[in-house]
Amino acid sequence: MDLTDTVGPHVTSGALPGVAALIGRGTDEVEAAVLGSPSFEAPTTLRRDAIFRIASVTKPMVAVLAMLLVEDGTVRLDDSVEDLLPELADRQVLRDIGGPLDDTVPADRPITLEDLLSLRFGFGFSPELPFPGTTPIQEAETALELKTLGPPWPPAPFDNAEWMRRLGTLPLLAQPGSTWMYNTGLHVTGVLLERAAGIGLGDLLQARLCAPLGMVDTGFMVPADQVHRLTTQYAADAATGALQVIDEGDDTSWWAAPPAKPDASGGLVSTLDDVWAFGRMMAGGGRHEGQALISPASFALLTTNRLTEAQRRAATLFVGEAGGWGLGMGTPVDGVGSFGWEGGTGTSWRMEPRSGTTVIVLTQRAMDSPQPPPLFRAVWSYAWGAP
Repeated sequence: MDLTDTVGPHVTSGALPGVAALIGRGTDEVEAAVLGSPSFEAPTTLRRDAIFRIASVTKPMVAVLAMLLVEDGTVRLDDSVEDLLPELADRQVLRDIGGPLDDTVPADRPITLEDLLSLRFGFGFSPELPFPGTTPIQEAETALELKTLGPPWPPAPFDNAEWMRRLGTLPLLAQPGSTWMYNTGLHVTGVLLERAAGIGLGDLLQARLCAPLGMVDTGFMVPADQVHRLTTQYAADAATGALQVIDEGDDTSWWAAPPAKPDASGGLVSTLDDVWAFGRMMAGGGRHEGQALISPASFALLTTNRLTEAQRRAATLFVGEAGGWGLGMGTPVDGVGSFGWEGGTGTSWRMEPRSGTTVIVLTQRAMDSPQPPPLFRAVWSYAWGAP
């Protein structure tokens, strides 16, 4: 049995239109499989250079970008973010996550960049929040179109400055540093990096990460002359389970034009080879072609669990029974497991340190829950010999 045999049934069954997968041992590619079609509606052969919306696989890439700015002294992990993000100064915190917006207490301390990257700054999706959103904070977040506590599409219609202004009108859901809450911390990180560097997030990402690694197709939009390589994105209807088109793979796509707000939490498009370029660097401990892109210390900070046992238990829905969270990515705990992350559009990048094995899976079917879908589990089992 090979990788093609492993992923093939998930395509032939009609569960998804196509899949691009890769397994690397150390920094060497061992096996790749590209099967199916870019779309159900106009089936053609899926190519290895097909462009996917990688969703939250964006998070580890932005976290590495943040560490590059930490290394050159542009920002510091433990400094307050208030100078760069005055919208987050003097925070108020809800007494009850489901309570009224004006029932608050002052934040115990300022928010730091480490809080943002570790998703513990006090705002984000929590298993304590009902779905669909019915609490005052969820209703306010939806009305403000922040796109952090619910579906991310369509993208926010305004720029980072307006997004931060709106976020700053809401209280935190928890004290800074106290609770792991998904997603929003990386949205805020993107705004902070833009302001710290003085250039747009897309340009910063290209200059500091994509160009050095040769990631030629990764960005927050698809150039007009490459839109033909963009796959169509699907999600299952909550009531019927039928797959519906969320975003077309053509010039009507939301990714066919520059976004009003570059989404550092999940807005990147990429390809199998670009994600492998990033994964190969991480498999090399932060080194690329013999040179250190990030230092060993930064690599360790990114890939070491930072959550307490209580925070991990509260985050089990996302990180799993044995998982932790470092900076911008899931991490092993006590040396057991993998670092990396999944994207809600049906994508995954994971590296298991004990075996040195990287697994990348890119699809066009959105995940139905934070739990890994059967395809991911099948490929992980094939690559690592365990579910």
